[in-house]
Amino acid sequence: MPGVGTPIYSLGHYMLRLSSIIVSAVLAATLLAGQARADESVRILVMDGLAKIRIQFPEGYEVDDRTGVLADDPGDTPSGPVVIISKDNGPPNGVRIFADKTPVNINEFSLTGVVEVGKNAKGLLRIINEIPIEDYVRAVVGEEMPASWPIEALKAQAVVTRTYALFRKTKHDYDGYDLCSSVNSQVFTGDAREKDGPARAARDTEGEVLGYNGALVETLYHSTCGGITEDAADVWDLSRPYLRPEGCSCSKESPYAAWEKRIPQTEIEKALCANGYPVAGITAITVTDRSDTGRAKAVSIQAVWGRGTIKAADLRRIIGYSKVPSTCFMIKKDGEDFVFSGKGAGHGVGMCQWGAKVMAENGKGYREILAHYYKDTVLSRIVSQGGR
Repeated sequence: MPGVGTPIYSLGHYMLRLSSIIVSAVLAATLLAGQARADESVRILVMDGLAKIRIQFPEGYEVDDRTGVLADDPGDTPSGPVVIISKDNGPPNGVRIFADKTPVNINEFSLTGVVEVGKNAKGLLRIINEIPIEDYVRAVVGEEMPASWPIEALKAQAVVTRTYALFRKTKHDYDGYDLCSSVNSQVFTGDAREKDGPARAARDTEGEVLGYNGALVETLYHSTCGGITEDAADVWDLSRPYLRPEGCSCSKESPYAAWEKRIPQTEIEKALCANGYPVAGITAITVTDRSDTGRAKAVSIQAVWGRGTIKAADLRRIIGYSKVPSTCFMIKKDGEDFVFSGKGAGHGVGMCQWGAKVMAENGKGYREILAHYYKDTVLSRIVSQGGR
């Protein structure tokens, strides 16, 4: 990926440069050439669809401004100059800020590395942040897992985070970025707040990734599986031999070991209608198909007006992930409400984070944790072009 000092491209036409992989001699057979390097950078879509952004940074930043937007006299604050950019005043060709290791503040994010301000296809502003892979891993581990958790669980999260990011690099090159900053990829709020546990986890596992049959693993993970992980094929029709059901002890500690959510019928109807499922007067919601692990796969909706079957994962997304934490649920109608009762949080595929915590507390190392959740995978260390 391009880094500081490389040619600058229009955000809409950024071309991903594929890099060759260099693997240590002992582990050379574990990953396909052309997939990753330890000195890779990743590009994160931090914000998108904004009408206005606020940029605050100290004097002395190197900025490539091809629109004149940042050349205007900025407003001074005790923390440094502030520039306001709106969708109306630019930048049509992009502004590229080289923040290096000192954060530039854009809205609620504090970003290091290279920060690009540009427009999306709708003419609204978007921010892309390009940082080294190891900086990204350290930042994500601190968001995806509590920093106070056992170090072996944090190390497992670091390897999973790094592998997933490098895997995704081959999927979003046409968009000009590799990952987004939300749970749709991995949670990223910037690299400015270093935390001891995540920083150590990233450092101790630097360059380590999971492979399967010579390819990077799609290291999906979730909060709580509820006692057994799910087969990826039962969630997304995704065939991954290393993402099969595995027993787990997460229920010993997770706050999602058991849950119950009461949701008004009108709220469900409104959400369904807004997502292309016009219904009114729902009388029953029934699980009609379950996976081998007991999770709902399909749900039938009966209503006075409109009825049909919907995937359970789609129903959960439409109602809201926080309101229906997982698809491992049962449903009953109680007056004007529907009551969802279940266990687990998230899609249930891959590493269970609460399960990793329990395994670490029971003396398991991060290699054992990874081997449990990603069967028959191989842990390898990628190195930089210089051989480090």
